[in-house]
Amino acid sequence: MNCDSLACKSNGLANGGMDLSVYVNEWITRPAGDPLGSVWDDPNDFRGSEVMIQRDYFTPSGKKWSEVKKAIEARAAAHPGDDAYKLTAADTINVTPRYWKFSDDKHPFRESFSQNIYDCDWYLIRIAETYLLRAEARLAQNNTAGAAADINVIRNRAGAKPCSAADVDIDYIMDERARELLCEEQRWITLNRLSCNPKATYVTAKYPTQDATTSNYMYERVRKYGFGYENAPGTRESYTDIYGNTRHRSNFKPHNYVFPIPAQIIQSNKDVKIPQNAGYATKF
Repeated sequence: MNCDSLACKSNGLANGGMDLSVYVNEWITRPAGDPLGSVWDDPNDFRGSEVMIQRDYFTPSGKKWSEVKKAIEARAAAHPGDDAYKLTAADTINVTPRYWKFSDDKHPFRESFSQNIYDCDWYLIRIAETYLLRAEARLAQNNTAGAAADINVIRNRAGAKPCSAADVDIDYIMDERARELLCEEQRWITLNRLSCNPKATYVTAKYPTQDATTSNYMYERVRKYGFGYENAPGTRESYTDIYGNTRHRSNFKPHNYVFPIPAQIIQSNKDVKIPQNAGYATKF
């Protein structure tokens, strides 16, 4: 990472800045019941339906993209070691899925910088998040029945089965936030505020280690659900999924739950030295 000047820029990217959002991953795009796991715990939940998350397309050949993808993978398997047959991220990332929550029926992507992007209005504030925040507050009070009642107001609207008091913990609430506030909330901030906070006993009850060097809530969530960059394994920790495929965990480290303090802030304080956040080396 190269975050010495502006903490929100040049975060491992060749061009452009890095915002506080989190990219949608397979955990979100997989439908309910997928053997590899999914955030969607009910196939009747409208928010995770094909109507809202279009997971497949018809190609010009008339075949579904999922069928074409399988054919590409089969050709790649028949030509091991030949990069010309390899399926890359560039082949898929701009194809599927399409999130109708933020796209109208004209076109999901702009076709040139001179044309408009056709998409729907973006939410700034919604009553649904208020319910979820109160559910979290009630969990902090050990009032899981009250928390479940708040969550079920949202789930009922979405046509999803109700949750019970026994279902509710901090992970369930974060899962429900992902289901309801997909691409709306600043997910980084949400996970950040739940990390390294010893007073948040409703978090430490399940994740007792909360520090910048060993583990914390954001680190554990990203490690479990983070996109693995399968086309660039590098030094990432590998594991084998249920189908026997080798996959890789995110390189997110515990100290990444916060950004580094910008170098110009440290340099501008002449009377007292401001220490850099743990895990980051300041370069001048």
